[in-house]
Amino acid sequence: MIESQLHPELVLRLSGDFSRDALLLRLTDALILRKPELDRQSVFNALLEREAAGQTATPEGVAFPHAIRSDILESVMVIATTTMPVPFSTDPATPPARLFMALFGSPEQPWRHVQTLARLARIASEPQARARLLQCADSTALYEQMMKEIGDHA
Repeated sequence: MIESQLHPELVLRLSGDFSRDALLLRLTDALILRKPELDRQSVFNALLEREAAGQTATPEGVAFPHAIRSDILESVMVIATTTMPVPFSTDPATPPARLFMALFGSPEQPWRHVQTLARLARIASEPQARARLLQCADSTALYEQMMKEIGDHA
């Protein structure tokens, strides 16, 4: 179930000005706190490699950074919002992002990775859902709202 892939400590409400790489590093650091056995630089590099292969930002101001790694045995999400838009794409038609739905998965379960990305995309494609998530004042409210959105978009 997608709900089991999200944990309160993996939901971030970030303030300040971030570059794409700085934001990816914050997402990586959140994952490493939950899974300290993972190598921080390797996870970060996997996200950078995925972005180099094809940018994960959408025209709706949402980014879906993700990586599949053999040292990740179960899928894990990191959800973040930022107070300042982050220039996540080099395409001038893609606006900066403020909502980030990161996914880290196992090559043993690629179908789970795809299913989770599809569910996250359904949530992010709805303007009202994006607005509700972006309006959350702190990480606790964001976690609760994200769990509600996951349930509502089953």
